[in-house]
Amino acid sequence: MILALFGTNPYPFERLVEFLETLAREEGHEIVVQHGSSRAPDGCQSFDYTSYQRILDLMAKADVVVAQGGYGSSLDALTLGRPLVLVPRLRAMAESLDDQVELVRHLTASGRALSAQTYPEFAAAIAQALSATGGEAGDQEQPFGQAVAQAILDHLEKNGTLPI
Repeated sequence: MILALFGTNPYPFERLVEFLETLAREEGHEIVVQHGSSRAPDGCQSFDYTSYQRILDLMAKADVVVAQGGYGSSLDALTLGRPLVLVPRLRAMAESLDDQVELVRHLTASGRALSAQTYPEFAAAIAQALSATGGEAGDQEQPFGQAVAQAILDHLEKNGTLPI
């Protein structure tokens, strides 16, 4: 199962909606989507918002987690050891007030996540993430999950953006 999380950003994320619709149609994957203020993607199970605990439960079962470029979902997915594909929201596409690229670049460069801005990149990242897991979620957290979560917290603290 692929879990896609749009977060709570009030701006629509039509680009990711279209990526997921195409992936569901062309590849036939089971896709569960928390779409927030965006429209629900056709061909996917979806809901707008839910509890944090339900998100964590779905993440634990996911073969791959797709998320926008924010810290929350990234940190949770990596802590749970889930393969992560990030699609940063872009200001130029009216998806956010700012570009969500800093964390995406950091996690991609360090090999902790895959990222995509176009559909071909997205489809390739999903295929790569699924091949790394054999297409099935493990029952145990990956040992590096906690280390990755700590790396994100260290990055936030170093840049003076850690909310305490």
